[in-house]
Formats: sequence, C-alpha cells, structure tokens
Amino acid sequence: MNTLPKNHLILLVIIILLGAFLRLDNLEHTSFQSHVIGDLELSEKILDGTYFPLSGLISGRHSEGVQQTFGPLFSYMLAIPLFIKDSYIFAVGFVAVLNILAVIIAYKFTAEFFDKRTALITAAFYATNPWAIFFSDIMTNAFVVPFFSILFIYSLFKFAIKKQDIYIIPAIILSALMLQLHLGTLLLAILLFLTILLFRRDLNIKYFALGILAGVATLVPYLYYNLMRGTIFAVLKHATLPITVETQTLVLEAAGIPALLATNYFGKYILGTAQLFENILVNHYFIAISVVIVGLLIFSGLYVFVNLRKDKYKLFLLWLILPTIFFILLGKNVSPHFFIILYPAQFILLGLILSKLYEKAKFASVLLILVLILSNVAVITSFYSVVARDGGTNGIFHGTYSAREEVAEFILKDVQNKNIVIYGFEEGPNNAYRYLLEKNNRTIEYRQIVNIEEMTTGYFIDDKYMITARYLTDKEKEAGRYTEFRNIGVLRVIS
Repeated sequence: MNTLPKNHLILLVIIILLGAFLRLDNLEHTSFQSHVIGDLELSEKILDGTYFPLSGLISGRHSEGVQQTFGPLFSYMLAIPLFIKDSYIFAVGFVAVLNILAVIIAYKFTAEFFDKRTALITAAFYATNPWAIFFSDIMTNAFVVPFFSILFIYSLFKFAIKKQDIYIIPAIILSALMLQLHLGTLLLAILLFLTILLFRRDLNIKYFALGILAGVATLVPYLYYNLMRGTIFAVLKHATLPITVETQTLVLEAAGIPALLATNYFGKYILGTAQLFENILVNHYFIAISVVIVGLLIFSGLYVFVNLRKDKYKLFLLWLILPTIFFILLGKNVSPHFFIILYPAQFILLGLILSKLYEKAKFASVLLILVLILSNVAVITSFYSVVARDGGTNGIFHGTYSAREEVAEFILKDVQNKNIVIYGFEEGPNNAYRYLLEKNNRTIEYRQIVNIEEMTTGYFIDDKYMITARYLTDKEKEAGRYTEFRNIGVLRVIS
C-alpha cells in the first residue's frame, strides 16, 4: 500500500476518532427494550455453562417464537464482551466498536477500488451519519451486520473485479456467518450467487468447494438442531412478513429507505412526537440538508450508470439496487434496519459525486462537505441530548438504559431488604425492569391488576415508553406516592 500523504492521514485519523467518539460517548442512553434482555440472558447462560443454543435466534426470545436466523452466532458473539465485563453498557460498546471497525474497512475498500479522496469522503459520512451511529449504539443482532457485510463486499470485489479466486472462500464463509445474524443478509447470499453467474463463471472450482465446505461448517449447529426436529426450513416462516401495502407505498419505501439511511432525518419513526430542535426554522434547515443529500445520491447514481462499462460499477450497482428490487417483488413492507446490508454503499455514492465536484470546484465542495458533516454531528448530538433529558422517545427508540436503571435503583433503595412487589396491567412484568432488579440478586413478585385500587404494598412503574401499556391517570397517581423520572413514574403504595 502506498504511503498516505500527511494531510490525508491526519484527516483520516480525525474522522475515525470523531466516529468513535460519537458512537461511544452516549452508550448509557442506548435503547433498553425487552428483546435485548432475551439476548443478554441467553449469552449469560452460555457463560454460566447452563445452556448452549444451536438453533437460530427465536422471535421474542421465548419458546413460542419462530427462528429468525440460520444459527446462534450472535448469542456466542455477545458472550465475548460479557465474559470480559458483566455489563450491558460494555456489550453495547462491543457493537459500537465493530461498527467503528466497519468505517475503517469501508475506507480501505473504497480506496482500493475507487480512489483515496473518495474513500476519505466516504469514511467522513459513514463515521458521522446519524442513522449509522444510531444503529451502532443498540445491542441487537442486526446491528453487528455492517462489520461482516463490508468484509463480505471487500472479498466479493477482490474475487469478481480483481480476479483473485481465493477470495471466494472468505466471501462464502462471511455470507454463511451473516445468515446467522439477520435474515436480511440472505440478499447478500443472493448477491454472491449473481456475482458468480454474471462475472466469474470461470471461478476456480477448488476454492469454491473449499468455501462451500467452510460455509456449511459454520451452519452445522443450525443444521443439526433442525434436522433432528424436521424443521430445517423453520427460519423461512419468519420471512413471511405480515403487512401487505399498496404498490405506491411499497415502491416509495423500498427505494426511499436506502436514501433515508444516508441522511440525518429521523422523523417520527425514531423520535415519535419529540423534536430535536425547538426552533422550527432549524428543523426545516436539517430537512433541507437531507434533501441536498438525496439530490447528491441521485446525481451520483447517474454517474455510476454512465460508467457501467466498468465491471466494478456494474457490481456496485447490483449491490445497491438488489434489496429495493427484492422487497418490491416481495410485496411487503420492511423496517429500515433490513437495508443495513447496504452500508456503506450510500456513503460511497456521496464520496464519488463529491470527489468529482472537488475536481471542478475545490472550495465549494470542501465547504459543502463541512456543512453536511457538521449537520450530521449536530443532529446526532441533539438526539442524544433529547433522549438523555426525556429518558427516551415514544417512537421506535423507546426508553433509555440510563432512565430505566435510575428507576430500578430508586426501587432498590426504597424497598431496602423487603420483598419487591411490582404491579401492572399487563400479563407479565416489563423485562427491562425485571432484568435490572434481578441483576441485583433480588427476586420480584409480579401481580397483574385491572384497577389501581387493587394495589396493596408495592410499586407500579408508569413507563410512558412502554408503547402497548396503559398509563396512569392523574387520579390514579394519587393512590400513593408518585415519583417521576424523565417521563417514567413510580407509584408506591403502602397498605
């Protein structure tokens, strides 16, 4: 590898450090939801030696769920940080570090197959993109995918574009590993097949066979578990998505979500009713910035299209459009995280067009890049400021770890050595609070009630971020001592 110019290297180090800071600075304000509790407890059982899962991840992480992945890799991965330190925040940091490494690998990939300036711009947008940071700071199986997917794409380009046959081996292995992390990575397995079909039908059979053997070996736990039960295709049940949408909406989502994930626009999906900025003009400014980014993506897409005579652009375009085409043909809507397999393609698009602009108008392009990057930083910084203040959002983010831990610590201090009795309107306790209380070696007794008058001695957690819950009315709050923590209230009743 050629030595990087000093200024280039300094900028790269700054970008990586900035990306690391933005991902690691607010880990205590990560989302803390029921499904991550299931992942935590499963990995803790692995460390305790009481359970070694072989099946794919189970929806809801309970026995009635269906398998979501082709193996238990994520559970064993999560056991690594928990072995080092028994801490949820440390485990979230592990996911964040994998995503920081993804930024570095993305730079290396882009520099090798495009150019160093494009790579630097790509890394800058990847490091600071609010969506990429949001995904990095949540401990769930889908959000470790970018680390593996960029390694996969790197190997795929080495195999297909540079004709280095040996790279088919890591490409197949990485594809098999990703199938254990999230069902959306099945599209990357399809991309691998199409790449062989369209670009490398002359591949070395020896390397291909070795790759297949190694890939199948990684899937042995899933294959063994399901062959013994006759449920080898069980995971495909999860692929039957429940909601059919109108064609217009479907096309808009399938084409729009990949572009959205390159912008700084969160919207109601994550924020709910929260506002990042009180001034409406400031909010409109950031919407305008998102429009600019989408415009750049469109122009860059045209640039890729006119360069399709080169195989690297053909393969790049195939990677970029495959998820959109697939989900349109599927006829079902999906969540934004299904498109995480595209990272960092959108940022490479931005790098390509802004690098070309730099050649024509150096000052204007540098100014535009700075404005866009600083806008990214402002949005993600404001987001964490809002969730730190409010304890979460009533969008998909829900409640933060810090807010729910504060509630659990209040109950533990208040109850002292007495039994912990939790009341609620739901069938079972909120897993977040159950987990936090039990981690302190306390047993909780949960009692379901219909009316608040049924409470005797105990606590009712009035969490505004439990989306399906019924919250207490002002009159019901008067049944005992009501203490509020950042939109999460605790009603204590003493009989």
